[in-house]
Amino acid sequence: MKRRQFIIGCVTGLLSVPLTGAASAPAAARKRRLISNHDGGILSVEPPITADHFRESVRSYAGTPVDAISWCVGDREVYNYDTKVGEVFGRGRATFENEGDWRVYKNTRRLIASGRCALATMVDVCRQESMDIFASVRMNSHYVTDPDSPHHSEFRRKHPEFLIGAPGGYSKGSREYGIRMGLNYAVPEVRQRMAATITELFTSFETDGVEMDFMRHPSFFKLHEAVENSYHMTNMLREIKSKRDEVRRVTGRSIELVARVPPTFADAMHVGLDVRTWIKEGLVDILIAGGGFIPFDMPFEDFVATARGTNCQIYGGMEFLRFRNAPTSDVEIERGIASRFWNAGADGLQLFNYFAQPTAWKKNLLNEIGHPDQLATLDKRFQMDTRRFNPPWNGHGAAFSTAIPAVQLPVTLLQTSTDKGPALHLHVADDLQSARENGTLVGTELGLYFDNLTSGDEIEVHLNGQRLKDGQRNQVDLISFWNKGQRKDGGRFLNGTVVFDSAPLVQGTNLLEVRLLKHPENLAVPLKLALVEAAVRYGTGRG
Repeated sequence: MKRRQFIIGCVTGLLSVPLTGAASAPAAARKRRLISNHDGGILSVEPPITADHFRESVRSYAGTPVDAISWCVGDREVYNYDTKVGEVFGRGRATFENEGDWRVYKNTRRLIASGRCALATMVDVCRQESMDIFASVRMNSHYVTDPDSPHHSEFRRKHPEFLIGAPGGYSKGSREYGIRMGLNYAVPEVRQRMAATITELFTSFETDGVEMDFMRHPSFFKLHEAVENSYHMTNMLREIKSKRDEVRRVTGRSIELVARVPPTFADAMHVGLDVRTWIKEGLVDILIAGGGFIPFDMPFEDFVATARGTNCQIYGGMEFLRFRNAPTSDVEIERGIASRFWNAGADGLQLFNYFAQPTAWKKNLLNEIGHPDQLATLDKRFQMDTRRFNPPWNGHGAAFSTAIPAVQLPVTLLQTSTDKGPALHLHVADDLQSARENGTLVGTELGLYFDNLTSGDEIEVHLNGQRLKDGQRNQVDLISFWNKGQRKDGGRFLNGTVVFDSAPLVQGTNLLEVRLLKHPENLAVPLKLALVEAAVRYGTGRG
């Protein structure tokens, strides 16, 4: 059976080594299951920071399937390690507006002065703890930041003509306006600067490679120029790979290039990333697909199929978007996402923003989702994804909206006298038929969650061509539902649910049709289907 891998980004260590000596054959690419991404926030602890702080973070993964950590080295071309290419955080500043920035500055400078900067220290610790480490570079940033902030690089401050919005003129509220502060990779100086930053991380530091994070944030050109400029990105990766190959040849080190990209090939190309070519040419060793925003609806299988016959490994991207203290069902959703990726042929998983969660919770979850065989008979929930980024656009939402496509939900239901309603697709990864035959499957449940559901609504639901008997309703009065909502989703409370027990679900794509037969004429707001999920219960599974 093909071994599956999972990657979790964490802190990366830094060792400066000369690129001299007898050449040896590069080590074979390591096999990993989980990679965990760490945003570097540990540097904000009360000074003085020591190696023990880094060690505590790495050891939080002990006894889990996490094989590697990707350590974010900074943002907006301002970095927390001893870089000779980029800008060190706080360099040349005497004062800071808040205590957090002052702590980061003091800790960063102290570690550099000691000869073991944050990245070098993380490399040291990861080596001692038998953990692989990737330096993670955020390839762009569209956060709206004060130009005088220490988080805003001199590179941008001195060269506003290098930004996507130069020379300006975009209308407020548009996507173009929202991404105006990001770097424009059509500018040669931008590509040269970022390529030099990436190569420094594997030439001057003994990392296991570099993670190029194209999902923080996914806009790199003026939107109308992105497709025609995609060759610039591909050529930049070719140059980086050439440098990497030379370092491999001289040192014998195994150095891997990792890329975190949008959830579809088309949407990646929409922002100027020709990901298919990257895979086919072997420009990256590991591709993390999706960013975790629409894990159920994204065509992950397309990435797996494209990489077949190449040396590129495909990882499913998971993002911590659900509430840890929410009902157990949210853990079941995490299991559903992992099952979705493993059963689609993922080589591993990458976790984003899980690093800061409590160790006990993290270990339980990672041991569940990192072992596909054990995961198979644990209770799960599979969902249809919902749209996350809507106008009015800001720097954060606008950037994500350029590369994360619209999905099936939410959908407004219109009253119809015909036999048709919205045709929706719900994907279930588990082999339900085998589970039924061997007796491990206890039951299945289909849950529909609505905005503006009233007692006067008449709904008819069809699943895989079979009309379902009227489901159990759990409805909240519209006037008070803000305080009594039955389910929280993206900060909203949904006021009505309809649950169908023993739903005839199958592995793969399930066709769902929801028909609205009657809606109160005096109700000004429409009925919306906001969330759909399928619960799968096993006799041996934990809830």
